[in-house]
Amino acid sequence: MVAAIDIIEEMLSAHADYITNALDTLRDGIGVPADIDRARLDNVCRIGVWLETIAEAYADNADFLKVCATHSKFHNDLANLIAKYHGGERDAVIAKLEALGLTEGGCFIDVLDALTRFASEVDDETSGLF
Repeated sequence: MVAAIDIIEEMLSAHADYITNALDTLRDGIGVPADIDRARLDNVCRIGVWLETIAEAYADNADFLKVCATHSKFHNDLANLIAKYHGGERDAVIAKLEALGLTEGGCFIDVLDALTRFASEVDDETSGLF
């Protein structure tokens, strides 16, 4: 079983690391346009795999749905930023990603209450899948 706080911390940490990795890649100039489609995939990172695995069981849970929507938006927004980078807005995108990395709670600050409630509600079997 994984404790609720561990789920919350991992979700925040994993996405902070995702931002950092994207930022490092773009700063180093090694990003490629294919990164846009890869970043948009919200079901290949550890969090996305878990959310997709438990989706049927929690399809009626409002907090779960909010977490899923925010997670998907995170990946979509990051993909859009990478597209802007490749469209010539290099400095603006890097500045935006740097600002996101400094935001307490990262991109998930607006969903933290829902994430906390949801993580506290999951049963042992579901948390074990994480």
